[in-house]
Amino acid sequence: MAGKFIIAEGMDFAGKTLALSKLKELYGSDDNVVFTREPGGLNNAVAEDIRELIFKNNMDPLTEAYLFASSRAEHTKKIKDLLDQGKTVICDRFLYSSLYYQGVMKGIGHKKVFNLNKEALNGVEPNIIFFFTVSEEEKKRRMQVRNEVNRLDKDSEKVNLLEANLNYLNMIHTYKPRKAKVEIIDTTNITAEEAASKMLDIII
Repeated sequence: MAGKFIIAEGMDFAGKTLALSKLKELYGSDDNVVFTREPGGLNNAVAEDIRELIFKNNMDPLTEAYLFASSRAEHTKKIKDLLDQGKTVICDRFLYSSLYYQGVMKGIGHKKVFNLNKEALNGVEPNIIFFFTVSEEEKKRRMQVRNEVNRLDKDSEKVNLLEANLNYLNMIHTYKPRKAKVEIIDTTNITAEEAASKMLDIII
């Protein structure tokens, strides 16, 4: 694949989604850079329907893991096409979210989650993985001011953040491609614009 695949991972309230929105502004109208997110993404009707199903319904963690993988199978087909065209694709969450949230946090087991995602990846692998972190105090402040909290946000509200970050990073380093770079961005004391600028410096 000629293009570059970049993903952003991290616990809820770590600031990655806002930073990605600012990064998109920095790229402006560059047609060679495509932003997407999981679950769903790239206007894929099936993947988007699965996203809605996940967020609106309480379900068994294994069911949830299969739904994420199903959405990912649809999503990665389109990502692969874009990469083959030489595009840069920047994605908010990917495989490693499933490995941590369903595999570790919800107890399914990361090996089981990885195995059910193998075919869903369609050979798509990240070149750069950004991992976003934030202090416990700043996380709590953001939780209080966020207007809308979805079901999955609530799942992670009570976890020990330090332990969660260590487990999450372990999933990334265990399953990432050998040549993929992992970059940590702590948003505790920086703005979303500053985080986006850090990302851009690393990407280019």
